Amino acid sequence: MDCDYPKVDKMMNDLHLLHVKGCPEFHKDTEHIYSEQAYIELLQNNQNICLIAEEKNIVVGFCFASIKQIQNACMIEQQIGYIESLYVIPECRKNGFGKELLQYVEKTLAGLDIQYLNLVVWDFNKKAIEFYENMRFVSQRHMYTKKI
Repeated sequence: MDCDYPKVDKMMNDLHLLHVKGCPEFHKDTEHIYSEQAYIELLQNNQNICLIAEEKNIVVGFCFASIKQIQNACMIEQQIGYIESLYVIPECRKNGFGKELLQYVEKTLAGLDIQYLNLVVWDFNKKAIEFYENMRFVSQRHMYTKKI
């Protein structure tokens, strides 16, 4: 999958530009989200689940998830899955690629006896919110921002 870096890098940049446009007060344009070396390290970390979706040997999407340890005095100690990034190129959306990527992550986590999968989605990203709700994610908390 490290040979897919240029394709995944482009998709990561496209996803990031969505955030730059949707929330410019927090996101800045950058040339690369991950350097090639950081991408390889991401792939090699056994606490990560790194997937790509292909159609006819063309990379059309990716999903990066991680396993996080919840450990503090106020919460039940446990491991959870966390979707770091999920992206499918626009022309391949609504064809089941995102659903397949998420289902694979869920199956992998269930095999590790991890019971919860969390993610964060920005309010401006209505299509992503609709997708996650269709995948039976539910909103559990809200983060508010106030400019002062």
